[in-house]
Order: sequence, then C-alpha cells, then structure tokens
Amino acid sequence: MKRTISILIIIITFFVQLEAQKSLLQSGPMTGYSTMREVQIWAQTNEEAEVQILYWEEDEPLNIYESDFVSTFKVDAFTAHITIEDLEPGKKYNYELYINDEKILLPYKLKFQTQELWQWRKDAPDFRFTAGSCFYVNEDPYDRPGQAYGGGFQIFNNKKQSRFYAVAWR
Repeated sequence: MKRTISILIIIITFFVQLEAQKSLLQSGPMTGYSTMREVQIWAQTNEEAEVQILYWEEDEPLNIYESDFVSTFKVDAFTAHITIEDLEPGKKYNYELYINDEKILLPYKLKFQTQELWQWRKDAPDFRFTAGSCFYVNEDPYDRPGQAYGGGFQIFNNKKQSRFYAVAWR
C-alpha cells in the first residue's frame, strides 16, 4: 500500500512539474529561417522570462552547445528570437528549450537543419512555396450591412503547386 501511494505521489509530482513548465510556454518553439551556418528559433512565453536553447548535431549527441539567453518582454508580446550561429552546413540538429533555466518537456522531438553548402559547388537547390491571396473572414457582428466583403474558404482547396528555382548570384 505504501509503495502504491509513493508511486502515485511521484507520478502526480511529475505531471504537476510538467504542467508548471508548460504554463510559461505560450507558443512554439518554431524554427524560423535557416541558412548554411545559422538558424533562428522563435518561442513565446506568457510572462517575462529568460529563454535558451541547448542543441547538438543529430549524430553527435554528447557535444551539447548553448545559445545565448534571450529575455521576453510584454512590449514584444513575450517573444524570443533565438539566433544560433556557427553551425555546420547540411547538418541536422536536435535541441531542447529552456525557460527560466527549466527544461520544457514536449511530446515530440525538437529539430532543425542547416542548408547544404551548394554555392560554387553545384546548381542551387529547387524549392517550392505556395502563396495565396484574397482570403477574408467575416465577423458578422462587425461586418458592413448588405453584401458582406469576402466569402468562402475555396482558396484553401487549390492543391496546385508551382515549382520555382533559386538563382545563384555570383
């Protein structure tokens, strides 16, 4: 009986700690831009905090590096833009998010990768992107009287993708 109670207390403590850590994380983390030697990671807290990333190459998990600390402030919607520099081109990295020196436990792996070093070695890599326009969501109580501006959601049903090519400037 005592063992069962002890196990329950440990489990409850773990989930309370997990929820306390998540409570500081409002949104993210999310990978922003990625270059051959640099990447930026975005995270949003729900109050002023210190945010840091610990990261390592996927195939070298014992060599752990630390980003600088980034402070979040209300005036910036408590967002942190963490720039990680001096990375190696064409590598995959795993990372952990820390807020106020506490590791944020998430149910998925956090990863990013740098771009391959292709300049002056081969053609620029292909890339794709999708752009949309003319989408407007009506808010009935605030929309103009009569014929409403905007319409349906048909723009999201277009599955055509265009292929564009990068231009290498020399």
